[in-house]
Amino acid sequence: MIRVVVDDLAFVNADALVRPATGALEPTSPALRRLEQVGGPAFYNQLHVTQDLDVGAAVVTAGGDLAAEFVIHAIITTRHDPVSSAGVRRALTSALQRAV
Repeated sequence: MIRVVVDDLAFVNADALVRPATGALEPTSPALRRLEQVGGPAFYNQLHVTQDLDVGAAVVTAGGDLAAEFVIHAIITTRHDPVSSAGVRRALTSALQRAV
C-alpha cells in the first residue's frame, strides 16, 4: 500500500521513503538535508556517485538510522537539467517501480 504523508520525512515510520534528489544524490531542499543528519553515517555514506544520474532515474539505499528501512532517491534535477514536470513525472514513475 502506498501512503502519502506531508511531514518531516526524517521521522516517518514506513518501509520506504521517496526523496527528491539531484543527479549527485544531493538533497533538493534544506528540509531534505535533515534526512542526512538523522540517517547518520550509515545513510550519508551511501550518497556518493561517481557520475551524475539522469533526471528520471531512481535508486534505493538503506535508511541508516531513519525510521524507514529504505530510501528511494528520485532524481529530479542535475547541474545541466532544471526541474521540470516531465522530469518529476519520470522520477516518480521510476521511484514507484523501485518500490515494488
